[in-house]
Amino acid sequence: MSGKRKFWGIFAIVMGVWSLAGGVSLMMSPTVDCGGETMSSSDTCVTVDDGQRTENTIDQQERSNTVMGVAALALSLGVVVWGVLILRKGVRQKKAAQAGLQQPQPGAHPQQPGQFPQQPGQHPQAAGAYQQQPGFPPQQPAPGQWQAQPPQQPGGHPPNGQHGNL
Repeated sequence: MSGKRKFWGIFAIVMGVWSLAGGVSLMMSPTVDCGGETMSSSDTCVTVDDGQRTENTIDQQERSNTVMGVAALALSLGVVVWGVLILRKGVRQKKAAQAGLQQPQPGAHPQQPGQFPQQPGQHPQAAGAYQQQPGFPPQQPAPGQWQAQPPQQPGGHPPNGQHGNL
Protein backbone atom coordinates (compact mmCIF):
# COMPACT_ATOMS: atom_id res chain seq x y z
CA MET A 1 0.00 0.00 0.00
CA SER A 2 1.38 3.39 -0.90
CA GLY A 3 2.25 5.81 1.87
CA LYS A 4 -0.13 8.46 0.53
CA ARG A 5 -3.08 6.05 0.40
CA LYS A 6 -2.38 4.87 3.95
CA PHE A 7 -2.00 8.46 5.21
CA TRP A 8 -5.25 9.68 3.63
CA GLY A 9 -7.18 6.61 4.75
CA ILE A 10 -6.08 6.98 8.36
CA PHE A 11 -6.53 10.76 8.22
CA ALA A 12 -10.12 10.37 6.96
CA ILE A 13 -10.95 7.84 9.67
CA VAL A 14 -9.47 10.02 12.46
CA MET A 15 -11.24 13.16 11.21
CA GLY A 16 -14.49 11.25 10.79
CA VAL A 17 -14.35 9.84 14.32
CA TRP A 18 -13.47 13.28 15.71
CA SER A 19 -16.42 14.79 13.83
CA LEU A 20 -18.71 11.97 15.04
CA ALA A 21 -17.77 12.81 18.62
CA GLY A 22 -18.50 16.50 18.00
CA GLY A 23 -21.90 15.71 16.46
CA VAL A 24 -22.90 13.46 19.35
CA SER A 25 -21.68 16.07 21.84
CA LEU A 26 -23.69 18.78 20.11
CA MET A 27 -26.85 16.69 20.11
CA MET A 28 -26.49 15.35 23.67
CA SER A 29 -25.51 18.60 25.35
CA PRO A 30 -27.92 19.58 28.16
CA THR A 31 -27.24 23.24 27.43
CA VAL A 32 -27.88 25.35 24.34
CA ASP A 33 -24.86 27.15 22.93
CA CYS A 34 -24.64 30.24 20.76
CA GLY A 35 -21.16 30.87 19.41
CA GLY A 36 -19.61 28.82 22.20
CA GLU A 37 -21.53 30.64 24.95
CA THR A 38 -24.22 28.91 27.00
CA MET A 39 -27.64 30.49 26.55
CA SER A 40 -30.26 31.02 29.26
CA SER A 41 -34.02 31.09 28.68
CA SER A 42 -34.14 34.89 28.24
CA ASP A 43 -31.18 35.09 25.80
CA THR A 44 -31.35 35.66 22.06
CA CYS A 45 -28.66 34.24 19.77
CA VAL A 46 -27.61 36.82 17.18
CA THR A 47 -25.56 35.69 14.17
CA VAL A 48 -24.41 37.72 11.19
CA ASP A 49 -23.67 35.82 7.98
CA ASP A 50 -22.83 37.66 4.73
CA GLY A 51 -24.30 40.84 6.13
CA GLN A 52 -27.57 39.20 7.19
CA ARG A 53 -28.49 39.34 10.85
CA THR A 54 -30.38 36.40 12.38
CA GLU A 55 -31.87 36.30 15.88
CA ASN A 56 -32.86 32.97 17.45
CA THR A 57 -34.63 32.26 20.71
CA ILE A 58 -33.28 29.47 22.91
CA ASP A 59 -35.81 26.98 21.41
CA GLN A 60 -34.85 27.94 17.84
CA GLN A 61 -31.16 27.68 18.67
CA GLU A 62 -31.68 24.27 20.27
CA ARG A 63 -33.35 23.00 17.06
CA SER A 64 -30.54 24.53 15.00
CA ASN A 65 -27.93 22.78 17.17
CA THR A 66 -29.78 19.45 16.77
CA VAL A 67 -29.90 19.82 12.97
CA MET A 68 -26.20 20.67 12.92
CA GLY A 69 -25.46 17.63 15.10
CA VAL A 70 -27.37 15.28 12.76
CA ALA A 71 -25.62 16.79 9.74
CA ALA A 72 -22.23 16.37 11.45
CA LEU A 73 -23.04 12.73 12.25
CA ALA A 74 -24.07 11.95 8.67
CA LEU A 75 -21.08 13.71 7.13
CA SER A 76 -18.57 12.22 9.55
CA LEU A 77 -19.97 8.72 9.06
CA GLY A 78 -19.44 9.18 5.31
CA VAL A 79 -15.85 10.32 5.91
CA VAL A 80 -15.14 7.27 8.11
CA VAL A 81 -16.57 4.91 5.45
CA TRP A 82 -14.49 6.67 2.76
CA GLY A 83 -11.32 6.23 4.85
CA VAL A 84 -12.04 2.54 5.41
CA LEU A 85 -12.62 2.04 1.66
CA ILE A 86 -9.33 3.77 0.85
CA LEU A 87 -7.43 1.50 3.24
CA ARG A 88 -9.29 -1.61 2.07
CA LYS A 89 -8.47 -0.92 -1.58
CA GLY A 90 -4.83 -0.36 -0.69
CA VAL A 91 -4.64 -3.64 1.23
CA ARG A 92 -6.22 -5.53 -1.68
CA GLN A 93 -3.79 -3.99 -4.18
CA LYS A 94 -0.86 -4.84 -1.91
CA LYS A 95 -2.01 -8.47 -1.58
CA ALA A 96 -2.48 -8.72 -5.35
CA ALA A 97 0.99 -7.31 -5.96
CA GLN A 98 2.52 -9.72 -3.46
CA ALA A 99 0.73 -12.64 -5.11
CA GLY A 100 2.04 -11.51 -8.49
CA LEU A 101 -1.43 -11.01 -9.85
CA GLN A 102 -2.19 -8.24 -12.28
CA GLN A 103 -5.43 -6.32 -11.79
CA PRO A 104 -7.42 -6.15 -15.07
CA GLN A 105 -8.31 -2.73 -16.37
CA PRO A 106 -12.02 -1.85 -16.47
CA GLY A 107 -13.53 -2.92 -19.79
CA ALA A 108 -10.52 -5.06 -20.74
CA HIS A 109 -11.06 -8.62 -21.91
CA PRO A 110 -8.41 -11.28 -21.50
CA GLN A 111 -6.79 -12.19 -24.81
CA GLN A 112 -6.83 -15.87 -25.73
CA PRO A 113 -3.94 -17.52 -27.60
CA GLY A 114 -4.32 -17.05 -31.33
CA GLN A 115 -6.43 -13.90 -31.02
CA PHE A 116 -5.62 -10.50 -32.41
CA PRO A 117 -5.93 -7.53 -30.04
CA GLN A 118 -9.43 -6.16 -30.25
CA GLN A 119 -10.57 -2.58 -30.40
CA PRO A 120 -12.53 -1.20 -27.41
CA GLY A 121 -16.23 -2.05 -27.67
CA GLN A 122 -15.66 -4.61 -30.43
CA HIS A 123 -16.82 -8.23 -30.24
CA PRO A 124 -13.91 -10.71 -30.35
CA GLN A 125 -15.20 -12.25 -33.61
CA ALA A 126 -15.36 -8.81 -35.22
CA ALA A 127 -11.79 -8.08 -34.13
CA GLY A 128 -10.44 -10.80 -36.38
CA ALA A 129 -10.04 -13.38 -33.64
CA TYR A 130 -8.84 -16.74 -34.88
CA GLN A 131 -10.80 -19.60 -33.39
CA GLN A 132 -8.73 -22.78 -33.44
CA GLN A 133 -10.79 -25.88 -34.18
CA PRO A 134 -10.29 -29.01 -32.11
CA GLY A 135 -8.28 -31.85 -33.60
CA PHE A 136 -5.56 -31.84 -36.22
CA PRO A 137 -5.35 -29.27 -39.01
CA PRO A 138 -6.85 -30.53 -42.33
CA GLN A 139 -4.53 -32.20 -44.83
CA GLN A 140 -3.76 -30.07 -47.87
CA PRO A 141 -3.53 -31.68 -51.33
CA ALA A 142 -0.33 -31.38 -53.30
CA PRO A 143 -0.06 -28.31 -55.59
CA GLY A 144 -2.17 -28.69 -58.72
CA GLN A 145 -4.44 -31.34 -57.19
CA TRP A 146 -7.18 -29.09 -55.82
CA GLN A 147 -10.64 -30.61 -56.14
CA ALA A 148 -14.03 -29.16 -55.37
CA GLN A 149 -15.48 -30.96 -52.38
CA PRO A 150 -19.22 -31.50 -51.91
CA PRO A 151 -20.83 -29.65 -48.98
CA GLN A 152 -20.34 -31.39 -45.68
CA GLN A 153 -23.03 -32.23 -43.15
CA PRO A 154 -22.53 -31.39 -39.50
CA GLY A 155 -20.22 -33.99 -38.06
CA GLY A 156 -17.76 -33.85 -40.97
CA HIS A 157 -19.38 -36.43 -43.30
CA PRO A 158 -20.48 -35.67 -46.90
CA PRO A 159 -24.14 -36.23 -47.80
CA ASN A 160 -25.08 -39.86 -48.61
CA GLY A 161 -23.87 -40.98 -52.02
CA GLN A 162 -21.39 -38.13 -52.45
CA HIS A 163 -17.79 -38.93 -51.69
CA GLY A 164 -14.88 -36.79 -52.78
CA ASN A 165 -11.63 -38.31 -53.98
CA LEU A 166 -8.40 -37.29 -52.40
